[in-house]
Amino acid sequence: MEIGIGESPNIERLRLASENNIRYTGCDFAEVCDAHAAIIRQNEGINYENTRFLRNRVGTYSWTLFELLKRSEQFDIIYLDGHHTFYVDCSAVMLAHLLLKPGGVFLLDDIRWTLQFMKNLLMSSFREWNFYRKMYDFSQYDNHQQSLPHVGMLAETILIDRLKYSKLDAYSTPDWWALKKPSLYMLLASLANVLEDVTIYC
Repeated sequence: MEIGIGESPNIERLRLASENNIRYTGCDFAEVCDAHAAIIRQNEGINYENTRFLRNRVGTYSWTLFELLKRSEQFDIIYLDGHHTFYVDCSAVMLAHLLLKPGGVFLLDDIRWTLQFMKNLLMSSFREWNFYRKMYDFSQYDNHQQSLPHVGMLAETILIDRLKYSKLDAYSTPDWWALKKPSLYMLLASLANVLEDVTIYC
């Protein structure tokens, strides 16, 4: 599953997924999903039956993720490349964690991205400004918060420090992290250790 699919689809990646019979789910604004679907239909080698887009007409993709959670859906790989901001992606990170299978891989892009970087980009590129101008409200964050890497903070503090994900260094770069969710065995072992500590304490 890809959360936040951007302006245009990665055709080669989708074609490779089709060749290996991998199902793809993309989550984004309705107009973005519709544009992706139209482009994909024009390209050979992509199994459209294995490709679905889940659209949010208002709000964010967090509502979409919550609906998937209610349906007990789970995924082997989740790629978050969405809004990149704390108030949008904090809930998305937690929901994606619940949707990811034990032992699955959580991919996060733009680890060092900041709102200050986006502000500079919008001021320097009309194309970027035209696409993103309605998507960001800088007034929600003070100057210090705008300079912080929100995705990196969420990945490190929540996924690695609290939920015990491990970084797959062979597939990670400073701006792109591949994190492995603990397996069911590891989760049970951690729970057993906690219960043992509670028993000793009591």
